Amino acid sequence: KIQAPLYYAYRLATQGTIKASLYKGQSLRYSALQLLSNDPSIETNFIIRDRAVFFHAPSPDEKKRTRMEFVENMTNSDYVFCCRGAGNYSNRLYEVLSCGRIPVLLNTDCVMPLEPWIDWKKYCVWVEEKDLPHLGEKIVEFHQSLSAEDFVDLQYECRSLWKQWLSPEGFFENFDWCFLPEKRLAYYS
Repeated sequence: KIQAPLYYAYRLATQGTIKASLYKGQSLRYSALQLLSNDPSIETNFIIRDRAVFFHAPSPDEKKRTRMEFVENMTNSDYVFCCRGAGNYSNRLYEVLSCGRIPVLLNTDCVMPLEPWIDWKKYCVWVEEKDLPHLGEKIVEFHQSLSAEDFVDLQYECRSLWKQWLSPEGFFENFDWCFLPEKRLAYYS
């Protein structure tokens, strides 16, 4: 069993059963979390809530408390599941990278930021949507391909990637780089 806790909050429906949403992202997330919860080779670290607290918190204090729980849970996890929501992208990807954690990205034909220049498969456990039934195996395979030192290095690289290219400061500092070929040539020279 690998020590690869995963995180993603999901909705617990009434009477202890989880219902899948009609929205594709929620349906995929539900399927993935069920698979991971039942996989003996994966140690999960899920927070289960009865509602989307961040958007529907009864008070600012409750919102702050649950946000802190979320961040703490993410930083206490090695891998974090990232799945699209209503749109075909994952805000969670940015949060995970900013915490120096390794995203487990379920690719639903996502358009990734700076895709021509960032090798996303280097920074993520990249799982195609058709391979969802093998999600646990893909995570284990990825984890076993790394030495202990490589694993820690990758976490630092994830943080560095976010800081240099995807944080607000990094993005705007390098904004012109995306449009000026001579800057890209200098970068790769």
